[in-house]
Amino acid sequence: MNDEGNRFSKSQVAGYIRVGSAKQLGNDRSSCSPVYIKCNHEGSSFDVQWNDALMKAKDLNVEIYPEPFVDSGISGIAPISERTGLINFLDYIRNHKPEYAFVWRRDRLTRSIQDCCRILRVLDQAGTKLIFTDSGEPPLGVGFFLNIAEPIITAIMLEEIKHLRQRSLATRRSQVKDGKLLITAVPYGYRYSADKRTYGAVPEEVEIVQMIYEMCISKKYGPYKISRYLNQNHNCGGTYKWTAGHIKSILTNPFYTGVQRVQLHRRRR
Repeated sequence: MNDEGNRFSKSQVAGYIRVGSAKQLGNDRSSCSPVYIKCNHEGSSFDVQWNDALMKAKDLNVEIYPEPFVDSGISGIAPISERTGLINFLDYIRNHKPEYAFVWRRDRLTRSIQDCCRILRVLDQAGTKLIFTDSGEPPLGVGFFLNIAEPIITAIMLEEIKHLRQRSLATRRSQVKDGKLLITAVPYGYRYSADKRTYGAVPEEVEIVQMIYEMCISKKYGPYKISRYLNQNHNCGGTYKWTAGHIKSILTNPFYTGVQRVQLHRRRR
């Protein structure tokens, strides 16, 4: 029998993979065929999810066909309408009604109670059994328990995520009070001590920062005029040259007012 015959002699499986970062799909290959993408990331990377799916397919004597549907660089809280891979995954289940659907864990599918109910409805109407390929993930319920328990599990998961974020924020606030730096780029005028995990002011640079704010507030100078003044009178040594962009970044950085911003997210509308 040829390869095509062997393919359809096995039960067909729809597979879905979601990775939180496009980099986890490999360098500049996020648009390539998922089957041929290799990466070295651990955790919930593409390779981990794909390899677990292949092992589960072998155990059940089934074949993942077509290639897995993939969403990369997108959070699990994003709605179905923003996730092309998940949309195609569900459309395939509706149209082809495969015996199984493979997903690594629950949180790979969704973290929304509403979307959870929608996905369960699609699976139920198609008669497709959802299987989690991660060995540590509890299996999906059946019948009544499937439609009642899974939304409850999703709700509990969302509540846990909420508490984790609150604890993380409390820890970060405590670190700030202890003088620890949470941002990755140290602002001009400060130096970071890796040993003490704190930051301290550089007097000569602090003087220039104060001068910048003084010229902006008192003299009404704009970024360009301030940069020209500094280049003519305070060159900071070496070949360093001030630009209007440098000045603007200092004037708009809330760090100089005692505020550290962390975990800023922009949701696409």
